[in-house]
Amino acid sequence: MNTTLVELTRRGRANHSGHPDDEDRGSISRRRINVSSLEQLQTEMSFRNLISWRSKWNDLYILEHLSEFPSTEQVAALRLVLSTGMLQLTEMVLNVRPSGTLTPDTVLEKIQQYLLKQRSVAFDRVQFHECNQVAGQSFDLYYIRLQRIAVCAELGSTCWDTRMTTRIMSGIRDQETRKKLLAISPFPSLPVTVELRRSEEAAGANELLFRHPQRSAPSQWTSNELQILRRW
Repeated sequence: MNTTLVELTRRGRANHSGHPDDEDRGSISRRRINVSSLEQLQTEMSFRNLISWRSKWNDLYILEHLSEFPSTEQVAALRLVLSTGMLQLTEMVLNVRPSGTLTPDTVLEKIQQYLLKQRSVAFDRVQFHECNQVAGQSFDLYYIRLQRIAVCAELGSTCWDTRMTTRIMSGIRDQETRKKLLAISPFPSLPVTVELRRSEEAAGANELLFRHPQRSAPSQWTSNELQILRRW
C-alpha cells in the first residue's frame, strides 16, 4: 500500500513538473499529425507566395506540437503537404531525401533558395517603384501587396520605413491624403502614414453614410460612391 502511494506521488510530481512519464511519451509518439488544414506547396508557387506559405507552415508546426516528434516524423509531415511535383523536385533536382539529420527547415530553405534563383531582384525592385493603388482597391490590400513586393525586392532594413512611406505617398489614389502627408514635418513615419490613410478612408465612407442615411440599395449610389463603401 505504501509502495503504491510512493509511486503515485512520484508520478504526480513528474507530471506536474512537466516531464511526461513513459506512458505519456508513448501517447505523444502515437498521436496523429493532422496537416489537412494546409494547402499543398505546388511546384509553380512563386517565391513571393512561398514566404506566405512558410508562415502558415510555422503556425501548423506550433499548433500540432511537431517539436515533440522526431525529426524524421516532422519531415514526413512536411512531405505530406508537398505536391507530387514539388516532392519530385526536392528529391530529383535538389537531392533532398529523408534522413535522420534532415529537418523541415532544411527542406524549406533549399526550396526557397531554388525559387530565389528563378526570379529577378531587379524586376521586383521595378515592380516596387511602380506599385500603385488601383481603382476600387482598399488601402490595406494595396499595403499588403506593396509589402509582399518589398520583401522580394530585398530593400534592406536600413531605410525600409522611409522607402515604404515614400512609395505609399506616391502610390495612393487619394490626393487629399497625399497633400496631408506632404504637409507633415518632419517626414512622417510609416506607422503615421498608414494610420492617416486608413483614417481618411474610413472617414470618407462614414461621411457618405451620414450624408445619405436614406439610401440602402446599391442602385442608389454612384459607381464612385460604391467603390468608397466597398473599400471600407
